Amino acid sequence: MSCGGRNMQSKITINGIAKIAKVSKGTVSRVLNNERGVGEKTRERILKLIKDLNYKPSAIARSLVSLRTNNIGIVLPSDFGAGISQAFWPSILSSITRAAAELNMCVLVTTFNPEEEAVEDSYKRILAEHRVDGLITFADILGKRRTAELIAGRYPFVSIGRDDGMRHHFVDVENREGAQTMTEHLIELGRKNIVFVCGPKTLPSVRARLSGFKDVIGKYPQVKGKVLEVPFSSHEAQKAIVGHLGENRAVDALFIGAVNFVMDGLVACKHLGLAIPGDIAFACFDELDFFKERNLLTSPITSIAQPVDELGREAMNMLHELLKGDVKGFHQKLLPTTLIVRESCGEAKAGRAN
Repeated sequence: MSCGGRNMQSKITINGIAKIAKVSKGTVSRVLNNERGVGEKTRERILKLIKDLNYKPSAIARSLVSLRTNNIGIVLPSDFGAGISQAFWPSILSSITRAAAELNMCVLVTTFNPEEEAVEDSYKRILAEHRVDGLITFADILGKRRTAELIAGRYPFVSIGRDDGMRHHFVDVENREGAQTMTEHLIELGRKNIVFVCGPKTLPSVRARLSGFKDVIGKYPQVKGKVLEVPFSSHEAQKAIVGHLGENRAVDALFIGAVNFVMDGLVACKHLGLAIPGDIAFACFDELDFFKERNLLTSPITSIAQPVDELGREAMNMLHELLKGDVKGFHQKLLPTTLIVRESCGEAKAGRAN
């Protein structure tokens, strides 16, 4: 039969390679997994034999030999509106899975219900029975205790975002610097009464952005800055923004600290009859495609854009290097944000509009 040749190849095993090469099965395994402990001449002889015989170990066989699954794990809240912005999740997952595919790795995603299940239980499930080789975590949903447990257990993981005072591998954006840039921009445009709307201060990204806002406000005695901390609930957030702006008509700038609250802010301004940017400047930390659409908005929205695609790719590549043992010390990478000036804060500066 024409498939006879393929049948012969399929019978070639790691034991067969070892017998032909007159070495142990373990030696062949070390060569296949590019591990140390094999002499250069022996390694070259085994590699030549593998090539000549066209031996291709199955993914299952390799994982059994190397105790590797070629899977990486991610734990996400089932309610994508909890914590990091809704727009963030699909973009970051797409970036991670594309980078994983290029590295011949798979992504195992598990979810948890923030109201019914602790995130710790979800991590225990995904780590059980060695289903994954490592994790990509998110500082805003992991928390200090679980991060400390992963560090203490020497488990390979890379965090997207960072938690204060924790030493671990992470990739993050310059949240503090981005908030500083936007606050400076508002002040340069003459805004003197700025409200910063943010989520719960328990989240590392919120604390970093809040710190950047306060840093700049502290430099300008003539500028009044107010922090409005609201829950990740559209009804509650909108109610809080309407209430504050209604009682403080002198507010001339609304800096939305996460894209979750953009619609709440826009609806609040419309409800109170505040024109953007005539009565109030409107800015956001985060970027969505519709921010530039003139057909949807009377004034396209000025924003701080995060390099989300690069964030996911860098996290996946860092974890891959960590699993290979190529990482020395703690790898920590910060990616810059970009100020995109449109019309919602006033006249866009030449050459900086988008």
